[in-house]
Amino acid sequence: MAGRRSGYSRTDRLSSEFQKEITSIINKQVRTAHPELSVIVSVTGVEVSSDLKNAKVYISVFDTDKDKMASSYKIIASCANQIRYELAKSMSRIRTIPQLRFYADNSAEYGDRINQILNSLDIPPAEDEESAE
Repeated sequence: MAGRRSGYSRTDRLSSEFQKEITSIINKQVRTAHPELSVIVSVTGVEVSSDLKNAKVYISVFDTDKDKMASSYKIIASCANQIRYELAKSMSRIRTIPQLRFYADNSAEYGDRINQILNSLDIPPAEDEESAE
């Protein structure tokens, strides 16, 4: 198996490359066309199907204005074909560029909410093992 990187499948490598390129496209072309886009938009992951026909693109948008945040998600989703076209231009060595579906990645918000809940609990600190003996 000469030339094959152990541990990483082709879809894993493509997912990583797509993530980098899509981030660049959003921050350059989409932001230029839509200056109302939230300041911080992050592509947190890309899952490419095994047949390379579809890709789930997970994005996080950080903004204090919830309406602007929701609008930013809609803008990115509406630009899926443009992003795919730009992706095809930048990754010309790949024969087929998958259809892109954008999903909100709310894991950071979910983690913050869990931290708030844990911090609100009144749990006494754990005893050291030495003091327990």
